[in-house]
Amino acid sequence: MSDASDRLPDDVDALKAALLTERATRRDLEARIAGAEAMVAHLKLLIAKFKRDRFDASAERSRKLLDQLEMQLEEVETAAAEDGAA
Repeated sequence: MSDASDRLPDDVDALKAALLTERATRRDLEARIAGAEAMVAHLKLLIAKFKRDRFDASAERSRKLLDQLEMQLEEVETAAAEDGAA
């Protein structure tokens, strides 16, 4: 039993339009995923830098920034996983 949304039209023009829509949707999702992956990589680099610099004169400020970045990284990774599942 198929859903009404799974039925394909018999018209060639309608099929072409549906295919173009699917391709555009896929490109948008791939762009979002690439952006999220770039953000994850950037945040990981910043976290690594803050961990190295943890013991300098501004250690307390760095720890707070590190905590914020780690939370932001977790949010981005979660969003990326949800987008990937969609």
